[in-house]
Amino acid sequence: MKKIILASVAALAFATPAFAAETADFSGPRVSIAAGLADDDIVGDDAFAYGAEVGYDWNMNGVVLGVSAEIGDTDQTGRELGATARIGGVVGKKVLFYGLGGYSNLNAAGFNFEGFQVGAGAELALGKQAFVKYEHRYANYDAGVEFHQNLLGVGLRF
Repeated sequence: MKKIILASVAALAFATPAFAAETADFSGPRVSIAAGLADDDIVGDDAFAYGAEVGYDWNMNGVVLGVSAEIGDTDQTGRELGATARIGGVVGKKVLFYGLGGYSNLNAAGFNFEGFQVGAGAELALGKQAFVKYEHRYANYDAGVEFHQNLLGVGLRF
């Protein structure tokens, strides 16, 4: 499944219609929604995951620093809250590759777990405001609970 998601993002990058040749800014406030698959230690099966994110990025000559707050859920485990920072680099005129890390809180099976999350992703600008993205996230919580997510998302910059 991971290979299918990665291939889809790569195909989208090459199949996107040619927008204006200007370089994407990758700075300012942003919002996005995402959906994909999660694999956890609680239920043990792949679950449908979905969520929303609000954040802010600063582009410093092609190096992008950002912060975000996220809320997510799955059809099997429960609600996840996160606060992350990210750092990345602009490649070409429309692509941002980044790594992320931060705090995560999972409420699952009647228990509250605290931990951290790390991950990597890519954003493809679709004009001045819209973008699509792919992220892989790994979270590690109290009691050794681990969580992997592969998410595809769409968003807007303001």
